[in-house]
Amino acid sequence: MGKVDRKKSKIVVLGDSIGFGPGVNDEYVFSYLLDQLLPNYQVLNLSVIGYGLRQYFLLLKREIDRLNPRLVIVIICTGNDIMNTVMAENYGLSKPLFYLGRKGLELSRGNVSRFSCNNMFAYSWFLKQKFFAWMKKYCATHSLPIENRENVISEILRQIDDLGKKRGVKTLFLLSPSKSNFDEKKAFLNFIEAARKNNPKNYMKAWFDSPEYSFSKTIAFFRNFFESSGLTYMDYQREIESRGLDYESLFLDNYHYSPRGHKLLGEKIRDFALDKNMLKKVDL
Repeated sequence: MGKVDRKKSKIVVLGDSIGFGPGVNDEYVFSYLLDQLLPNYQVLNLSVIGYGLRQYFLLLKREIDRLNPRLVIVIICTGNDIMNTVMAENYGLSKPLFYLGRKGLELSRGNVSRFSCNNMFAYSWFLKQKFFAWMKKYCATHSLPIENRENVISEILRQIDDLGKKRGVKTLFLLSPSKSNFDEKKAFLNFIEAARKNNPKNYMKAWFDSPEYSFSKTIAFFRNFFESSGLTYMDYQREIESRGLDYESLFLDNYHYSPRGHKLLGEKIRDFALDKNMLKKVDL
């Protein structure tokens, strides 16, 4: 996030690596392009690699009053935001974990300590040495029970929207597809082939153990939630398909966008926000 321009209305972007834009220069990331497309607005990108929905919520809760945005855009990585939200440890780090208690969303075990077992192993050069590696298996791991996950994720999304509504701020949720969403059969065959090379004797086990290869199910969950909740969302996969574009050219890998993918995304967000009166043409 750059220096805040107090003279301009603000658009805040929340997301993980999809919003951050690894693999392309800053001037090709959709948030930068959106800033250029909307000269009377300042687009502030608060995306952080490795974040999940719970961290988008906590970050917005902390910053919304200070930044006073006109619009909040939440980039949902449909490929991994569910797993990034329901586990207390991810990418080797401890993460905040919400559950539904008597008062609604509550943090399990309170705030995350910077000195948690996982964080110590992640940041300590001393503990990363081979002699201590075996000790990491004793770090506790926690996750939400499967039967509670959809309810918690749904409530986090509602709370994000409520944060804005209470302040007169509009929120746009954007479903960011994986490349595999466009041809899941091809993705499955590629996955199996790679697994067969790595473990010829038991490669099918990789399918059952992998949380990633249920792309159609995860995006369907988000679509169903937004359709039933009435919250405003944009489905980037359907936007791409409606134009009959070559989706391969829009991605760098299975999740992240190429410069062309970012450019199209920035244009689509602008057009969608104007069409839904989330932004006013007179302010452009």
